[in-house]
Amino acid sequence: KKHTHTKNDERKKRRLIANFDPTRQHEIRESNRVAARVCRKRKKQFSQSLEATLKVLDEENQQLTAQHDTLSSWVKMVRQEATTPANTT
Repeated sequence: KKHTHTKNDERKKRRLIANFDPTRQHEIRESNRVAARVCRKRKKQFSQSLEATLKVLDEENQQLTAQHDTLSSWVKMVRQEATTPANTT
């Protein structure tokens, strides 16, 4: 299937950096550098936020696991007491 040129293709050609004068090329590159820096900073902040959330959730998980273990032991002890005949003296 042959590719037919569309208006979109023409727009892309006009936007190529090589089609601009050197001063404009420099401006475009500088603008792109700034945008890339901002993007990397935002990505780093997002990653740090996720790591902080992970730390909080890990701590909560440890606390809940300990609580679960304590309650499970307590239930086991209560069940054993309930099935053991009482000493009547």
